[in-house]
Amino acid sequence: MTGWAEASGPAAWLTATAMLAIASAIDIRKRRIPNWLSAGGFITGLVIAYTHDALFGAITAALVSMLAMSSPNLFGAGAVGAGDVKLAGAMGVLLGMASVLLIIGAAACGAFVAIVLLNRMDWIRMRPNVIPFAPLLLGGYLLVAWVRIGVT
Repeated sequence: MTGWAEASGPAAWLTATAMLAIASAIDIRKRRIPNWLSAGGFITGLVIAYTHDALFGAITAALVSMLAMSSPNLFGAGAVGAGDVKLAGAMGVLLGMASVLLIIGAAACGAFVAIVLLNRMDWIRMRPNVIPFAPLLLGGYLLVAWVRIGVT
């Protein structure tokens, strides 16, 4: 069945690497992810998917990853920012369903650990109200890339 295949290849992984590194740096400094960055990754992913006849699978991966990323908002308003959701959509288009869901899962585990550690550190007077999530996505991405490449 054409259209369902994942189009991720070296170009998609390199684009995702650059996009997540830039998003992490901006998110740490400004606590936001610019739309131009997510849109650029999304459009690049669509072009790559189109050339690999995997456009339908890429769009489906984007929608599912955005839904998975925004699901914590069901438990609390603003739990995950819109920039993080759009960034997950761009990652879905670039990397495909399986990879992006693994990345989001790894980032969620990292967020859980960060929240627990921040709550246990009573000596920190000014705990951040917002934890930048793009660096956690970058960490999840690096873990998934390391496993997929098979580095030992």
